[in-house]
Amino acid sequence: TTSWGLGRLDVFARGAAGQLMHLIYNGERSYWRDLGGALAAESGIAAVSSSSHPLDVLARDSSDNLVWKYNTGTTWSDWIPLGGTITSGPAAVPVGPGYLAVFARSKTGTLLYRDYDGANWSAWLDLGGTIKACSDPAAISFTDGRIDVFVLANDNFLYQRTLTFSGWSAWTKLAGTITFSSGPAVASRMDGQLDVFARGPGLTLWQKTY
Repeated sequence: TTSWGLGRLDVFARGAAGQLMHLIYNGERSYWRDLGGALAAESGIAAVSSSSHPLDVLARDSSDNLVWKYNTGTTWSDWIPLGGTITSGPAAVPVGPGYLAVFARSKTGTLLYRDYDGANWSAWLDLGGTIKACSDPAAISFTDGRIDVFVLANDNFLYQRTLTFSGWSAWTKLAGTITFSSGPAVASRMDGQLDVFARGPGLTLWQKTY
């Protein structure tokens, strides 16, 4: 789910045949629209609104490739294959004018990263780590020039890496055991604040605030 503008929500989901489905709420709820594609089962979909496009959607297809589709404001592009072999749903975050950062789990369990500058995609960069299977990363930019990404590792702890103008930080282990294969979610209520959510012991919801 993402918001294109004031009072609007765009919801995306995988359909029964593996296609991307799109629902709009803009004062009234639309019908589901079929946007095609062949998405992997049980894999998350990343949808964001950026200055490059009102809507960018990234997903893992049935061949474990990263695929991309965007809306120009009036029409949808075709699905664009971005290559790579990923084993999770992607996490996407807009950062600055026209800039989009994307993360996913590699076939060896490490964190992969690539970005879009408004015209071209970079090559994949391997950021290391040991991400648990069936767990999607979560990423956010809560202040200018910074990206934070969170993953659930094989030891059932959350780990964080941060990108600033100085480059990538080392992995930081966050206290608290997450005992199930559920990826984290992250949000920001204001500039300089992060809230991370994950599933903990007893199927409970846990929150950590920075």
